[in-house]
Amino acid sequence: MKKADPEARFSKMAWTSPELLRQELPVKGSVKGDVYSFGIMIHEIMTRTIPYSNFQTSAKFIIRRVMKREEPPFRPDTGQEESIEKGSILADLVDLKRLCWEELPEHRPDFTGVRQRLRSMQKGHKSLNIMDNMLSKMEKYTENLEKVVANRTEQLLEEKKKTDALLYRMLPHILVFLQGGSRRTQKGKYFPWRFFDEVTIYFSDIVRFTDLSAESSPMQVVDLLNDLYTCFDAIIEKFDVYKGRYVRVGVVGLTMPRFCLFGDTVNTASRMESNSLAQKIHVSSSAAKLLSQLGGYCLDYRGELPVKGKGIMHTFWLLGREEDCLDHETHNMLAGKKL
Repeated sequence: MKKADPEARFSKMAWTSPELLRQELPVKGSVKGDVYSFGIMIHEIMTRTIPYSNFQTSAKFIIRRVMKREEPPFRPDTGQEESIEKGSILADLVDLKRLCWEELPEHRPDFTGVRQRLRSMQKGHKSLNIMDNMLSKMEKYTENLEKVVANRTEQLLEEKKKTDALLYRMLPHILVFLQGGSRRTQKGKYFPWRFFDEVTIYFSDIVRFTDLSAESSPMQVVDLLNDLYTCFDAIIEKFDVYKGRYVRVGVVGLTMPRFCLFGDTVNTASRMESNSLAQKIHVSSSAAKLLSQLGGYCLDYRGELPVKGKGIMHTFWLLGREEDCLDHETHNMLAGKKL
């Protein structure tokens, strides 16, 4: 396969404005960038040569100098223009092209201003008709470009809203906010982690899910999970709860980050689920203590339980809210028991 000639690639950049070469704008083009290019074209028309043709150096070196913010800015050679008679059309064109290729975009005129200057030069002369016609086309192009950019920007904002809505369902809002700012995940950079002194983590499991899946069609499994998680969503929407598909807090990984939870609390919650019974809510002693202090909940002391990686633990069943409990005897016994 034929290799691309780097000199040819850099040669094509001779008409590109410095800010676009430095990629300072989030777009591949701009109106003021087009004005800069027009200034280079004026130079071509006046000299009848391609830009920088008198520089005996590589195109790559020339482009790097244009990008460097030299003072004065590095531009096509204008040495012979000093001999041009002041007040002449050529002198006015030299001033115009220098204005068009100013270093800062805000110092350059727009195409309306360029056209006005050309018209003032054209009075009594018909030699500029070709350039005036060319500029008229550039103006129309610019107007159309602005409309296209405005339309694309509106579409981009709409897509961003959809993306944010999706991210809010996948990640806590604080991480979506950080991702949109200057601290977004990149190679070699990490999301800031957060430490919480106290959290409550709930693991749930569908009893005999493997057997149910084997006995059901794929769509039946999907319907079951959809109904279950819809119920979950309706409940947790009322509270400040984050739902994760699996948990083990922070975003890990670089190429496809996952929001995960880490710590002893996570391990304990996992053990409560794995040692629980069907239709039961199994809680640790620390969770039971918090619920008891909060009040309004029925708890049943399960007893001592050997837990993998934790040793012997005192665990409890959460029976429900106090007003929903039929058996208050257990709750009354717990009132006098030290958790």
